Amino acid sequence: MTDVPRDKRVANLCGSILNQELRDASYSPKWLPSIPLKVGNVLSPPQAAFSTATTWYRLSFRCEVDTDATRVLSFNFRVGAEIPPGEWGRLRLPSLH
Repeated sequence: MTDVPRDKRVANLCGSILNQELRDASYSPKWLPSIPLKVGNVLSPPQAAFSTATTWYRLSFRCEVDTDATRVLSFNFRVGAEIPPGEWGRLRLPSLH
């Protein structure tokens, strides 16, 4: 992954951990956020969402990586409420149907 720009490495690392954590919490994620980190070592987006095959959920997470963005130092997340289908377009979330 050394050929991958740092901001994308962070997105990949944090996305992989998020995927595993959601699976461990009995979700089967279909769409996950991929958010590059422009500066610093902590990715904590103010708004995020993920989907299963049928539902979008609000999501908050915090992912801290080492300086070289080669490993995750800490990670935590919280799954929020379901996002009603009527809000998907406004939030620019793809339709799941």
